[in-house]
Amino acid sequence: MDGLAPTQEAPSLREYLQVAQRRKWVIVLGAVLVPFAAILISFLQQPTYGSSAEVLINRQNIAQTLTGTVDPTASDATRVLGTQVALARLPDVAKGALKLAGPEGEGLTAPRFLRRTSVAEKPEADVLVFTAKAPTQHAAEALATSYARSFVAYRHRLDTSALKQALNEVDQQLMKLRDTGQTRSPLFGSLTVKAQQLQTIQTLQGANASVVKTAEVAPQVSPQPRRNAFIGLGLGLILGIVLAFIVEALDTRIRSTDAIVRQLNLPLLARIPSPPGRLAHNNRIAMLEERHGPHAEAFRVLRTNLEFFNLDLQARTILVTSPMSNEGKSTTASNLAVAFARAGRHVLLVDLDLRRPTLDKFFDLRGLPGVVDVLDGDVSLDEVLVAEPSTEDSPDVRGSLHVLPAGRVSSEAGELLLTRGLNSLLDRLAKQADIVLIDSPPMLNVGDALGLSARVDAMLVVVRLNQIKRTELKELSRMLDAAIAPKLGFVVTGADEEPDYGYTGYASYYLDQPREGRV
Repeated sequence: MDGLAPTQEAPSLREYLQVAQRRKWVIVLGAVLVPFAAILISFLQQPTYGSSAEVLINRQNIAQTLTGTVDPTASDATRVLGTQVALARLPDVAKGALKLAGPEGEGLTAPRFLRRTSVAEKPEADVLVFTAKAPTQHAAEALATSYARSFVAYRHRLDTSALKQALNEVDQQLMKLRDTGQTRSPLFGSLTVKAQQLQTIQTLQGANASVVKTAEVAPQVSPQPRRNAFIGLGLGLILGIVLAFIVEALDTRIRSTDAIVRQLNLPLLARIPSPPGRLAHNNRIAMLEERHGPHAEAFRVLRTNLEFFNLDLQARTILVTSPMSNEGKSTTASNLAVAFARAGRHVLLVDLDLRRPTLDKFFDLRGLPGVVDVLDGDVSLDEVLVAEPSTEDSPDVRGSLHVLPAGRVSSEAGELLLTRGLNSLLDRLAKQADIVLIDSPPMLNVGDALGLSARVDAMLVVVRLNQIKRTELKELSRMLDAAIAPKLGFVVTGADEEPDYGYTGYASYYLDQPREGRV
């Protein structure tokens, strides 16, 4: 509906893959540099060794068993082991471990020791694993074993402290009875039995925790170059992909034909690949140098589509322009003119890019008079029209091509294009040919093309992928809306840089065909 902005489509998976393909070197760089940095840092780090000892936890409380009492938490293994882990992390246990470690514990305080060690529950077992890390294997083994033994000793003191106090009180009462000679009294006998029970319970209670495995091996736990390399590879890939999409977001160049179609709202007439280097470097055009090649076929497609879209309008003077310079408008106009001539049309190709003329390079017309000289009255039109010999002498060409170069460079190019003499010149050219193709200045560089749009029958826009930016495309759309002449459509150049372009299909088709019979 008119007046409504076009709906923004969500990017597809194919578009994401295209971004990854375009920015593959950013991703590769991340995937190489981050693992390399991880390996380098690993080799620069001081090795650290780790060793472990194990302590068996007896969840049965002997005192409660003998006295007949029940602890409801004893059946909860997770809670019991969790409590033991909390006890093992007490500073008193750490201090005891440092004393037992001897020289290996020198220079360590209880907090530093606890930072270098850990205690964990062994899965599916009532066992605690005491782990210590140190710069040497021997130190790691000594610290882990000392830690386990210190915990067992601390647990023994904790479990038997109340029993010791009770046994001392019973012994004191027995001593008083002995001192008073009451060794044969019933009280003395009962106290003696109680003392024996307390001694038995104290002995059994001390077995609630015991070291079942001392630290015997201490493998290197850090650094681990191989593991770090794999982690670095994963992080590098993620970082590379993120950077690739950031670079893509910051790069505002248009990379797809669909984006141009949506912005300009014009029909796409052809997708032209970049010219081969041997043609571009020597200022040659495909329709003359390689007219049977796949590159020339793209211009035949353009010619056919342009004739189709021009059926109703029947435009004779067509302005060929582009948003900026170096987008291929002059190359497109030249090849299209030859294509029309080979199709039997009488064509005039006019260079009205008076500031930076180009057609004279393609057709070897350097230094010859042209449009500027005609408008100044120095020469007549018939004197400056140059016939392209390759189209006149070729037996398979039924039409003709005449080129009108820009002539000498004028400092008043903009003013010349606004004179009445130019109107008269264009009228005379339209009467002498079936079609007049005009190579004009870029629309966004100067205002000449917009002024010329009022003096031609139609316009053809050439846009190069990977060069025009989003802001420039929007400005081009605004200027085309302001242009008076109808717009037949647009041509995309550099289309071979788009992933889904079928240029290779053209090439393989031509390679499979005999040269005879090509048109």
